[in-house]
Amino acid sequence: MTPASEWHAALAHTSISLRLLWYHCLAMKFGWKICWFGLSVTAFNALGCSGHIGDMAAQTTEGSSGAGRGGSPEGGMGGGVSDEPDPTQLMPLRRLTRFEYNNVVEELLDLRSDVAKSFPGEPTGTSGFSTPGLLSEADFTAYRSAAEDLAARSLKNSNPRVLRACAGKPRDDECATLFVKDFGLRAYRRPLSDREAGVFEGLYKKARTDFGYSFLPAVELVVSAFLQSPGFLYRWEQAPTPAKLEAKLIALDGYEMASRLSFLFWGNMPDSDLFAAAAAGTLQTQDGLQGQARRLLGDPRARKLVANFTNEWLELGDLGQATKDDKTYPRPLFHPAAGSSLQRDVQQFAQRFMLGGPGIDATFKELMTSPVAFIDVLNAGVYGLGTGTTNGDNWFSYKLEQLDPNVRPGLLTRAGFLAAKANAYEGDPIKRGKIVREKLLCQALVPPPGAVPPLPEPQEGLTNRQRHQMHMQLPECSGCHRLMDPIGFAFSRFDAVGAYHESEGGEVIDWSGTVVDLDGKDAPFKDVAGLAAALAQSDEARQCFVKQWLRFALRREEVKADDASLSEIYRSFADSGFQIPELFVALASSDSLRFREAAKGEPLQ
Repeated sequence: MTPASEWHAALAHTSISLRLLWYHCLAMKFGWKICWFGLSVTAFNALGCSGHIGDMAAQTTEGSSGAGRGGSPEGGMGGGVSDEPDPTQLMPLRRLTRFEYNNVVEELLDLRSDVAKSFPGEPTGTSGFSTPGLLSEADFTAYRSAAEDLAARSLKNSNPRVLRACAGKPRDDECATLFVKDFGLRAYRRPLSDREAGVFEGLYKKARTDFGYSFLPAVELVVSAFLQSPGFLYRWEQAPTPAKLEAKLIALDGYEMASRLSFLFWGNMPDSDLFAAAAAGTLQTQDGLQGQARRLLGDPRARKLVANFTNEWLELGDLGQATKDDKTYPRPLFHPAAGSSLQRDVQQFAQRFMLGGPGIDATFKELMTSPVAFIDVLNAGVYGLGTGTTNGDNWFSYKLEQLDPNVRPGLLTRAGFLAAKANAYEGDPIKRGKIVREKLLCQALVPPPGAVPPLPEPQEGLTNRQRHQMHMQLPECSGCHRLMDPIGFAFSRFDAVGAYHESEGGEVIDWSGTVVDLDGKDAPFKDVAGLAAALAQSDEARQCFVKQWLRFALRREEVKADDASLSEIYRSFADSGFQIPELFVALASSDSLRFREAAKGEPLQ
């Protein structure tokens, strides 16, 4: 961390309003240390800490070339194998996402909280997943307010989990020293350096002597400072000691790997077992990493992470806030609670076939083709199953239902996905085809031209598909729409809430189409089951699925330096019969997760 004098210099380059906050903080007699912690996140922006660790010049990691040997020259998943670590690239310094912040707060403070929902929105990076950027004044204010509130609530009634280091000990300075080291390990996800511990201990002592605080208010101030510090707010993946080169790369240390695993599989801080493994050095071996990966995947927290991945990957948004035409889709067919139920159905489907379990074939094929849904009284009407089941007295409980495999095969026919890719009145083949092209095949589309002609207005005798086909014939539209719309036509029998209709305007709806350029050739299909089957057997789709998980893990787009890792992950995935849990295990022990390049000017051993 940067000395206070350098932070002061950095703050001179921030906005006037934030500098005023600094002076206001000092005027309130909180002292420079707590003020420094409160504003240090802002100084990170002035120092360019949105870029690479060890390089304070602001820069982006996405799209850089990396270094050294890669995989196939085309950037695919081929490539050879070497005894040396495969090349990777510079490590981006990332803030916790809102999802991660809430999870860490709950684990660290033994406190359920959705406080991060009130934080400013976070942008989607070129990886396709949320990637918090530079801090704004609104971010700073939100972090400060949350830290003060959470610190006060977490110590209410002397929470024994927060104060566990003081169990059975007098509430004195010695107890505070133990607390700082124990809490700091968990908040920073690594042991504090002596200097870092000294700063927090000094803050505690200042609160006791200068402010006249008793033990608990002084500890509360320390907790608030931790929650506003860069070591907590950022995924800080550089140890306080000089980094050690290994085959021209830097291997992440045990604590950094513990965080890599816990955030990859739980979106949360490490647990005690991961901290113990980090201290013992077992996370520096393939066996140690893979063993921990399997353990983490079996924990209920992995389900929450898969739900978050699915929301971001498929761009579901918040279906509880979705707006549909209430005349076309009146209650009880669709309303906010029903929208949330449809979203949970998508998430539970993904959890079932990504994580597996007894008697569950957790393969990519099943993810794409299995005709099951999680039905309750809120979503049953959309699935054409009447009022659904209450499973006894629990009105919101789900029942796993087998659906028609010709109508509801796989993830892409979950009503929640279809409702998210629709407008207020009807299904949208463009949105549905685009998401398949970009998120399931990893193919980038050219942005639309400035003046896009509108679709023909709905009229009697003209189906939704026919109007989109007319649109496709326009020269300025045909280039991209031939890649999207013929895929989207597979979903033509699903309306704006994902309900199935066999006909429109007295005509049987045509839901045949073509996936242009799938695995190097066009793949025609006669219905949505044909599309699902084509994707399930596609090497391109399976390779894209691997890439999406790497992007999610690193919050950056893959580069050539990741080719060898992608190749190894895909090989393990294929050797397992495309069992998705085996993909996760291979990802956890890949070189792209375990190594990084040295940054310019970084101190090395």
